[in-house]
Amino acid sequence: DRREIERLIGKACKGESLSANKSPLSSEKLGEPALIMLDLDDFKHVNDSLGHLFGDDVLCCVAKRVLGCFRHTDIVARYGGDEFVVITTQIKKDVFEQNVQEAIEKLTANGISVSFGTSWEQSSDRIEKQLSTADHLMYKNKLSYYKELEENTENGN
Repeated sequence: DRREIERLIGKACKGESLSANKSPLSSEKLGEPALIMLDLDDFKHVNDSLGHLFGDDVLCCVAKRVLGCFRHTDIVARYGGDEFVVITTQIKKDVFEQNVQEAIEKLTANGISVSFGTSWEQSSDRIEKQLSTADHLMYKNKLSYYKELEENTENGN
């Protein structure tokens, strides 16, 4: 649930391991905490035109594809509606961004358009800031998507 996701984000921001299997005395250095928020574009249209059961199947498919792009120690969770959140530590920024790009490419190859935002908040224990940054960037990308869609419609594409 949302409280558990926020608790895990707080742990990541404090440099704590997200994995229950990790010893608190582990010498492995945690990387920067990273958070990505994903939101499916035009998902309401899927539910309205194909039904909620089909929409649930799409959400399960998206979750599996996103999970496949990250490690078992990363957290991938449905945040609400058609939004997902990925929380990770122990990963370099360029590797994380490559994994995000791979997830997006797998989704768009199946006709699913996704807007996303990432947040890297070093040594921050403010969960709200981490979520707010990722959310803001995700909606900025979503606005670009709708603007491009509108322009293509006006141009007859």
